[in-house]
Amino acid sequence: MNLAAFINGIAVGGVAALLAVGISQIFTTSGVLNFAHAGFAMVAAYLYAWLAGTEHWPVAGAALATVAVVSLLGTLAEWLVLRRLAEAPFITKVIVTLGLYVFMQGATLQLFGFEPKKAPLLFHGGVAIGATVAAYQQLAILGTGLALMAGLALFLRGTRLGLATRSCAQDRATAALVGIPTRAVSSVNWTIGAFMAAVAGVLIAPLAVFTVDSFSIYLVTGIGAALFGGLTGLTGAFLGGLVLGVAQNWAIAESSQPGIWALAIFVAIAALLLLRRRWPKELLATATVSGAGRAGRAGGPGWIVARLAFAAGWGLLLFQAVRVNFWAYTASLVLFYVLVALSIVVAGGWTGQLSLGQGALVGTGVFTMLALRNDGGLAFFPALALTVAVGVAAGLVFGGLSLRLASTQVAIATLALSLVASEWVFTKGLRAAEFMPVPSFLASDKKLFAGMAVAVAACLALLLRLQRSQWGLAFLATRDAPDMAAHFGVAVRVARLWAFALSGGIAALAGVGYGLLISVVPPYAVGVPMSINVLVFTVVGGLGSLVGPFIGPLLFIAGPQIVKSSQTSASALPQLLGGAMVVLVLLARPEGLSSFMRRPARAVVPTPDREVVITRLSGRTDPGGPGVSPGNTARLRRVIAATNGHHPVPALVLDKGESR
Repeated sequence: MNLAAFINGIAVGGVAALLAVGISQIFTTSGVLNFAHAGFAMVAAYLYAWLAGTEHWPVAGAALATVAVVSLLGTLAEWLVLRRLAEAPFITKVIVTLGLYVFMQGATLQLFGFEPKKAPLLFHGGVAIGATVAAYQQLAILGTGLALMAGLALFLRGTRLGLATRSCAQDRATAALVGIPTRAVSSVNWTIGAFMAAVAGVLIAPLAVFTVDSFSIYLVTGIGAALFGGLTGLTGAFLGGLVLGVAQNWAIAESSQPGIWALAIFVAIAALLLLRRRWPKELLATATVSGAGRAGRAGGPGWIVARLAFAAGWGLLLFQAVRVNFWAYTASLVLFYVLVALSIVVAGGWTGQLSLGQGALVGTGVFTMLALRNDGGLAFFPALALTVAVGVAAGLVFGGLSLRLASTQVAIATLALSLVASEWVFTKGLRAAEFMPVPSFLASDKKLFAGMAVAVAACLALLLRLQRSQWGLAFLATRDAPDMAAHFGVAVRVARLWAFALSGGIAALAGVGYGLLISVVPPYAVGVPMSINVLVFTVVGGLGSLVGPFIGPLLFIAGPQIVKSSQTSASALPQLLGGAMVVLVLLARPEGLSSFMRRPARAVVPTPDREVVITRLSGRTDPGGPGVSPGNTARLRRVIAATNGHHPVPALVLDKGESR
């Protein structure tokens, strides 16, 4: 490895190291795996660039102000959001942090614009090391990281609050029992974590031009580096960040293939997840998102209003789509997100495996179709069938990961897969400005809208039929009680594999529609940001419902078009609304907005018990006839035992006699 690559790797890895230490610190004290951590660094980079560049503040003052503001954001995130989810399932908290990340993306774009940014240097000049010059700004990242690690060690070992933090890291429940204020400790450590992310954002901002999507890489590398320490070891997390940074830049220096660094990151993360055996219990939990169950909470008195509003929204969109080309295009984009959301429901809502790689599956559809049509010369429908088959195969790869990993681990692995797909796989062999050929029967906005509507209707019909079949029951059993399902003969591993395969096929079909809609799809458009955004849209609608996928895209894709000042201008409203809504929904209505449309449960009407005297448990009956001994009888009663949120559920109660 040449020296320049090593120095660059230390700089990039230093940022990942600071993020990883903050992620580990928050995880050990609050039990939250913070996917929003890179968002704090993103806000810090933009705010510092604005203060020092646009507003011409002194760089030192701009840096200090930025760190203070972003540290306060970390405190507010814990106070206003995560503290209210203290008793929520672990995976619910993970999705809330993803919502916070999307919200911070939207707020950053709304405040600072969509143009790429570059910040002024904090430290000018450099030092010669052999034939290479190491910039002081690069060395400052490593030096600051080491200084912060030393300060954090002193805090943890030399202060009462630090000792309380270590106690919470070992066992939060026991710490609370002995009187340690665990909420205050959590708040302080969220502030510390955001502080370290802010420092990382300020230090990396001057080294390259950046956009909000640039920090998707740090989202992956920050969590990946934290895995080196098992999410609890600060030293391991810091060293892991440096290792990933050096590996990333070594791959760039040694290979001419674009995006090969992403493959190096994925291999490191996948190896850690698959080979390391000891992980915190939260990471190994099989819990699903609150409210992802099939029945969930019963609807309230406004269920008719909710259904009317849903029908009115879709009716208005469809009415406009058949009249105006712009709205036909918008409706097609909404239907694309509906298809991807349906694919998430199959993998996440039905089997409980959280996938953050749907962008990669969509990209599989886009670029497979491109290759088959442009390079292979296939007609549209044969190419479509083969593309869906490739999507099914890609889904099986995702499903294979789910056989070895728990739900949150699957989320991390598929997130890394999404990065490697957009940065490496989809860039291999592609020509610049490659257009997706459009068949004549889809060669207008309105025709394409009709084609997308047919695809959505076909997938919805398939999933509705599947949901009512034995396979649908098997999917739900693998989510709710996999051990019990296996005991009763359900092939849990096979069911999970086929759920992911179906999810991959639907996402690939959506990718074909996206390619026809956009014409030229850059690989980064189907990467980490799309994977996170579409998950947010799905959770808002309802992860366990087939109605939910029709709600989020309608609100966050079609809705902002009504208030936009220009039909061609970019808008951050989908990220702003989607991020805010996923937080609010999981705080107040974890089942998603679709639960408001459920019909309220009917009142339970008492009915007389029906009794049958039985002589054997095999089912032979004799209603009190001659020859029945009282000592060998039992009474079987049919009663109303519960409600599933829709209808009363009957139950059979066996009152046994003196002997069986």
